[in-house]
Amino acid sequence: TWRIIGVFNIEGEDRVKLLRNSSIGSFAWDSSDPSINSGYGTGDWSKSKLMYELNGDYLNTELTENPKWYNGRNNSKNATFNKNNVLKSEAQQLIDDAIWYIGGSPSGSSLEKQYNNERKKTCIAKVGLISPSDFGYASGNENCKLKISDNCNQNWSPVWGWTLIPYGTQNSLRVTESWCSHYASIHPFAVHPSVYLKTDVVITGLGTNDTNKFKFSL
Repeated sequence: TWRIIGVFNIEGEDRVKLLRNSSIGSFAWDSSDPSINSGYGTGDWSKSKLMYELNGDYLNTELTENPKWYNGRNNSKNATFNKNNVLKSEAQQLIDDAIWYIGGSPSGSSLEKQYNNERKKTCIAKVGLISPSDFGYASGNENCKLKISDNCNQNWSPVWGWTLIPYGTQNSLRVTESWCSHYASIHPFAVHPSVYLKTDVVITGLGTNDTNKFKFSL
């Protein structure tokens, strides 16, 4: 099951952004060789290990065994990605490359400041993660607008997951059911992939229940 986050204008085109409801596992956001930031990663989503894994193994429908993914300092690969969680080929036909906003922001920012800071840096990829501002705008609590690090309950988005925003060079922002905070990038945390649909994808259904879910087709 995928949830619609919203419709975003990407280079003049309105693109529907989706978020996978269930996690594909718990993995490190990043890691690196000991000579780079003491093995803690780069603090840059466009160069992170998880970005490459999501746009590599996660899209590889020809996997015959479960690959190891990063989980720990100094490029440690201690986590196993289940090949059954690969994005199916029919689903991949519905998505395409998009611009992802990956600018960092201090923990505790207002929702507006978080949104604006994210847009100071971009990368292009097919698969990403939810952003803290996506999470904040999904909250029904008005106080979340003042401080995204807490008061973001009444939230429809999946809980306990990485976002694609770094916090310094050794940490990244994660969300739970009601708040957003930083966590060491080398540690495992739930991963909920996010994608943008192609502009010509047709959406049917009301998205209200199991028999009337949204359906996507070309």
